[in-house]
Amino acid sequence: MNIEEIKEYIAQHNDEALLADGFDDALIGIGVIFNRSLAAYDMRKCLDILIKRDGMTEEEAVEYFEF
Repeated sequence: MNIEEIKEYIAQHNDEALLADGFDDALIGIGVIFNRSLAAYDMRKCLDILIKRDGMTEEEAVEYFEF
């Protein structure tokens, strides 16, 4: 599946699912909790995006991500 197929699948199976804008490169697949499809993101890739895109330090990126 490519990114667009993953997004479409999630939307079809969980109309309340939230996708993180600007983090498509970190989207790695689909998770399921209690029969609800969710977007699964690679934390390290999310942190790298925040560091490169937004100029955050590692510590700032972790704090932002955890919030």
